[in-house]
Amino acid sequence: MTNGNPYELDARCNMEKLNDADWNTELKSLNQNKAASIKGWALDLNRSKEPEELWIYFKSQSGSEYYAKATLIEGSFELEGKKFKKVRYIANLNLSSLPQGTYEALIVMNADNHTLMCASGRKLSF
Repeated sequence: MTNGNPYELDARCNMEKLNDADWNTELKSLNQNKAASIKGWALDLNRSKEPEELWIYFKSQSGSEYYAKATLIEGSFELEGKKFKKVRYIANLNLSSLPQGTYEALIVMNADNHTLMCASGRKLSF
């Protein structure tokens, strides 16, 4: 736990695709009444552990929150000389119940009895 936060903050992650288009750190606008998907990867690099469970976590400045469970996908992945087999994910989103606004997109994952959070600098608005 760090500064009252129940999550460890030392995970490594990336949200590479939003609806199959490259997603960098620019703010993306979505139609919240249409299905959306996020693809990327996440891992606990310090312990060399793959996630056992993974969620995309959206949080607005006004306090609205949403968690979308992601599906982990098998495939080879290498980072800083370490090899992993199941760190890629896809999350299918239904954002229709969220109030309009701007949301930070983060990753929350469980890996080897640790719950980690990772910020990849992604934001959505609708």
